[in-house]
Amino acid sequence: MDTDIEIIQIGSIRATMSISNACIGHPTYFKDISYSPSHAVTSWKWDFGDGSTSTLQNPVHTYLSQGTFFPELTVDNGTCSDLQQTKVYTGYALNPIIYCASSICVSDSIFIQGNDTSLDTMAALAWVVDNNYYSNSKSIWYKPNSAGYHTINLLYTSEGSCTDSATKTIFVDS
Repeated sequence: MDTDIEIIQIGSIRATMSISNACIGHPTYFKDISYSPSHAVTSWKWDFGDGSTSTLQNPVHTYLSQGTFFPELTVDNGTCSDLQQTKVYTGYALNPIIYCASSICVSDSIFIQGNDTSLDTMAALAWVVDNNYYSNSKSIWYKPNSAGYHTINLLYTSEGSCTDSATKTIFVDS
């Protein structure tokens, strides 16, 4: 007695996403990185956790308030569907400011201080002067070794993983 065996492949799918930093009032980029080995993904449904939704594969969404949100991605390949949910904390948009004199003499040192006027808590900052990392302190003393224009950059990261920078150019007179 011969028995015919028919193999039916039921597709599989795995919803997976990546999300850029979520800062209030700034675009947050959502990217579908789902896995579907047998059938191509044919539909996406995003729920951003704040009442907004999208059916784009890689949407951009702007959160308007601070808080913890639970965005969800549902993907479908015509045979199967899957859902992934993750946790997102929206931090305040940053506004770093550099305080220092605009010009000094080459033999002088300059006191440079950074601040941020946002409501978020600072997690990290870094000073870059003339394309060289200088310090991660809130303020620095800098003594230029040549006359001319010098660029000061303050790179700021908040507790909510928002990032921003400020740039100031000073003139050093010989």
